[in-house]
Amino acid sequence: MIYPTEKQLKEAKELHETDFYVWKEDNDYWMSELKKIAKRLGIKTITVTKRKIRFISNKQQNTVDLDKKEKGNLFNYNLILFNPHKAPVFTNFVQPDEIFFEEYFDLKNSTSSED
Repeated sequence: MIYPTEKQLKEAKELHETDFYVWKEDNDYWMSELKKIAKRLGIKTITVTKRKIRFISNKQQNTVDLDKKEKGNLFNYNLILFNPHKAPVFTNFVQPDEIFFEEYFDLKNSTSSED
């Protein structure tokens, strides 16, 4: 899960002052929903403090600079899915989709339950 830096939050507040707090509240809610889904499906989540992330798989290495990936839009995505057997997936969930997680992580026999 990717959270904006303090600098990004400050810039976003200055640029979008009228709807910033609505966006922030919505974002916080959906990030908590993502955490619930990951926990329910047994998917490990990590939080990084660096803006450059290296993904190492059996076949290749990918390094991503989060600041360059955004290209002018501070919040293009909020989640990176990584399975060492697949390429990383960068996405911006408006509403988390449990089926997407199950398919990406090959969790065909996962058992889901409502909170």
